Amino acid sequence: MRLGRVVGAVWGAKHAAGLDGAKLLVVEDASGGRVTAIDKLGAGVGDTVLTAHGTRVRDLTVGETVALKDVVVAIIDGVFNADGDGVDQP
Repeated sequence: MRLGRVVGAVWGAKHAAGLDGAKLLVVEDASGGRVTAIDKLGAGVGDTVLTAHGTRVRDLTVGETVALKDVVVAIIDGVFNADGDGVDQP
């Protein structure tokens, strides 16, 4: 799983089966790496999200007919370390 910030969205006039009701978001991690992930939770630009990658997570969350394997699995409100101190979010 990867923690990242939503930096944009991808859209088009037509889409593949299985994408109804979902958004495609561009998520950037702390190192600057980007991934396009499917979102059915309602995240938007500026939100910190947790993404997961893989066939199994995709099948369990958004369905096996979706072509993407990167999925937004949580919208993050905050991140804390073991001492309870707040951590800068990506």
